[in-house]
Amino acid sequence: MNTPLKHVCIISNYYPPEMGAAANRIQVLAESLLARGMKVTVLCPIPNYPFGELFKDYPAKGPYPETINGVQTIRLTTYATKSTKPWLRFKAMATFGRSVASQLKKEHNYSAVIIQCSPLLVGFRSLKTAKKLGLTSIVNISDLWPLAAIAFLIAAYSSPAIAFVMERLVDDLQWETGPARFLLMVFSGLG
Repeated sequence: MNTPLKHVCIISNYYPPEMGAAANRIQVLAESLLARGMKVTVLCPIPNYPFGELFKDYPAKGPYPETINGVQTIRLTTYATKSTKPWLRFKAMATFGRSVASQLKKEHNYSAVIIQCSPLLVGFRSLKTAKKLGLTSIVNISDLWPLAAIAFLIAAYSSPAIAFVMERLVDDLQWETGPARFLLMVFSGLG
């Protein structure tokens, strides 16, 4: 039995006013779902990309709710950096991942959670939390090499019988809901 989605949560490391392809893709997705009559909540960091500094007019810590073009956005705490040092990048990802997990535990009345993956650490933490809460998870893996995506999936679903359930993303995004349902969308890195 297919159940229409009523409230979709999108988790993304990038969202306007940040600029770039990832922020634009997620904004188009969120506004498209909203136009189809769904309630949409985006969990994203306090804006800091591409400068590695928090944007002015935003608080240093979240949660900070705002509405952008009708989309409810909840800005979460992150560690802003543009450093290429691995330990600082890890700190940034871990801080935002922890903020997402905390926010999902506080409010998890979503029909589905769409997790924009990259970065992988944030996606992994978000997926694990969503699974624990019994939320339908849709993982959008983009801008990654295929081996990184495979490593993520093996880590996220570490069992001998990894089952992927491919569902339709058309007809108002309707599919059977439940914690066992999972949709994987791979947009790039296959060529």
